[in-house]
Amino acid sequence: MAGNVVGLIAIGIVVGVVAVLLGEPSEPSQVPVNPPGDQLQEESGSTAAMLAAIGALLGGVGTVGTLAWVVLYEITSRRATRDERRKAQASGVYAWLGRAGTGTNPLTTPDLKLGNQPVFIGNRSGAPVFDVVLHLVWVQGSAGRTGEEFSDALMRRSFISMSPGIWKVIMDEPNSPPNGVLGVELAFTDGANVSWVRRATGELVEIEGSPAEHYGIELPRVYSHAAFMEAL
Repeated sequence: MAGNVVGLIAIGIVVGVVAVLLGEPSEPSQVPVNPPGDQLQEESGSTAAMLAAIGALLGGVGTVGTLAWVVLYEITSRRATRDERRKAQASGVYAWLGRAGTGTNPLTTPDLKLGNQPVFIGNRSGAPVFDVVLHLVWVQGSAGRTGEEFSDALMRRSFISMSPGIWKVIMDEPNSPPNGVLGVELAFTDGANVSWVRRATGELVEIEGSPAEHYGIELPRVYSHAAFMEAL
């Protein structure tokens, strides 16, 4: 927008100068004193001067446009860098679903007993995150796509904090709606006290207030335990 305004202003200057040069009042008609050749030479010199002035102004338009582009590029780059720094820790925190329980070998693989839904949390940020809320959602089917659409406490787990590493949580597999496909989203507060939600689609969204406040989780809160799986 700023570049367009600068360009229009510069073009307006050029048009104004051309109008002044072409619209100068002519002298009263007189019998030429100089020979016709000299008069033609004077007219040619005047035209050349006018064209040179227009060329100089057009060059100025290019200079102004280039300067405006550089300024806008610098502003955009700094804004992008600031946003990246703000998201730096949050970008390294995510969650994904494990294989749901099938009832096979419940003694040797108890996590896979029927009705269990393993969920994994990864924190590659190098620092703990706090007030963590893990929420099951549906990415397909006639049910909520985000945690804000649920009030069922069985669809979520809360944790005081989550240090770097991979963690596993066992949740109850919910009843699926028709054509339902399960997903998971993760809300947390980073070390700069900024809260985020990692949607089931992978999108990272900044939220106001704490994750508990965002989801409307009432006190007293019940915190869950996550099993540590692997260091990162």
